[in-house]
Amino acid sequence: MINHRGKVLFEYQGVKKARQTISRQKNITYDQRFIGQVLIVLSLDQDQKELNQFLLIAILVVVGVVLVIFITTGALLRHFISQPIASLQYRMDRVAQGNFTNASA
Repeated sequence: MINHRGKVLFEYQGVKKARQTISRQKNITYDQRFIGQVLIVLSLDQDQKELNQFLLIAILVVVGVVLVIFITTGALLRHFISQPIASLQYRMDRVAQGNFTNASA
């Protein structure tokens, strides 16, 4: 904020080297006399940073969920398909070797 003499009354330097900015400048008048000037600069960098963080978290969550689904599916397939087939193969090998006693155990 600048007064009519050009003296800076208020200045905030929170935005440094922003890539995307929106700025507006307006003269302040009272009774047709120039009494100061206001310059407002807004940056989209903070919003972009927050969006990037959100995107990273979303990607990590999706990767984690997919990983849990694959691990769970593998464990269920092993328990309900692979183990019974391995047991059946073991029993059939015993029968093929001529061991007919207790073939179902």
